[in-house]
Amino acid sequence: MDNDFYSIIGCKVKSTKEEILNNYKEKIKKYQMLIDYDQKTKNEIKLLKTAKYVLTDDILREKYDSMLENTYLEDQNDIRMSFDDNNTASRRDYKLEQNEKSDALSDRIFQRFEFD
Repeated sequence: MDNDFYSIIGCKVKSTKEEILNNYKEKIKKYQMLIDYDQKTKNEIKLLKTAKYVLTDDILREKYDSMLENTYLEDQNDIRMSFDDNNTASRRDYKLEQNEKSDALSDRIFQRFEFD
């Protein structure tokens, strides 16, 4: 699964609540058929429910969108600066750095929007 709630639900940023709920229902159906849940599956279900909760609440969604936009702008500035300052950064190093930033973003999101 990807790191932002929109990709977890499988919808676009400009999706309506109805589209978000429909996508959520489709995704959650695959878990309802399972009898035994391992820890990974439990985390995926929790993440899916958290994404639905945040994206269907107007106030939380506005805060989340703002946080995503600010993070995107910070990342773009970091990318621009790293390639402008020194062109010696290899693609491999760049991808590793982006994965670390992506993981940090996920951690920040889950800490901020953690629900049972």
